[in-house]
Amino acid sequence: MSRPPGASVGGQAVLEGVMMRAPGGWAVAVRRPDGVIEAMSRELPRLASRSRLAKIPFFRGIMVLVESLSLGFRALSWSAQKAGIEEEGDAEIPKWQIALTMVVAVTLGIALFALIPVFAADFLKR
Repeated sequence: MSRPPGASVGGQAVLEGVMMRAPGGWAVAVRRPDGVIEAMSRELPRLASRSRLAKIPFFRGIMVLVESLSLGFRALSWSAQKAGIEEEGDAEIPKWQIALTMVVAVTLGIALFALIPVFAADFLKR
């Protein structure tokens, strides 16, 4: 007996709430300091419809990683603002700073989980 296909939905915790992502869009729900739940949702066009590079597996993985980091960052920023941790008038973070943060994070991730173990294993093998 075959199982019916499940829904392709994932999520992550944000400050005082949750962010959920499905193939067609994403949404964030946050509890404000006054106890009211505030939600926001946005459409998310399919990656393949936005770029021809998305059809190549290696590049698709990179694009999905960057998109996921970007969505997570936006969801965290919005939840911090609505949860009362940031003031309404705080300046929004420029896109170049977000991009730089992502590049540094990916570089550190590769270094910590790929390069350092390889060099450590090579060193211990000698």
